[in-house]
Amino acid sequence: MTSLYVKKAIAFLQETQLSISGLWIDCGCGRGHYVEALSYLGADPVIGIDIRISLFNRASPGLCICGDCRNLPLKDATGSGFLYVNVLHYSINPLPLLEEAWRVLQSGGVLIIIEYDQHVPTAWNPYPLSRHSLETLLIKSGFSSVRSLRVDRKYRPKNLIIGGKE
Repeated sequence: MTSLYVKKAIAFLQETQLSISGLWIDCGCGRGHYVEALSYLGADPVIGIDIRISLFNRASPGLCICGDCRNLPLKDATGSGFLYVNVLHYSINPLPLLEEAWRVLQSGGVLIIIEYDQHVPTAWNPYPLSRHSLETLLIKSGFSSVRSLRVDRKYRPKNLIIGGKE
């Protein structure tokens, strides 16, 4: 049975109205909820990358490898999609993370970022990023067709930012 977390991940990704297929990378995948959601929505294969690989749910349909999101063990222009969920707010300078996503995405690929919509630093969100700052960073990294949505409005609102590589 799919967990509540995976169901929420599926719902968030469906709000993008994107067609999800091909190779997707979930950088900072944690337990693999979004790896499972991406696979459910049609991505194949899905690679989850996390520094703490021990958290990953081995029953997940994707592959998880131990790695740093600033220096991915992937060739240039290999992915059709890239995902950062609650990852960028741990970096004082998230630009290198976005540049690495740009490097790994193929032309026509898409980057999805999900980050808490909060402005005050906390233990779980030390460097909060506003919707505007995320959009600006994506454009600075070379992404185009940048758009944003709000998800999880009732529980803990999040900004969902989408950028394309053309």
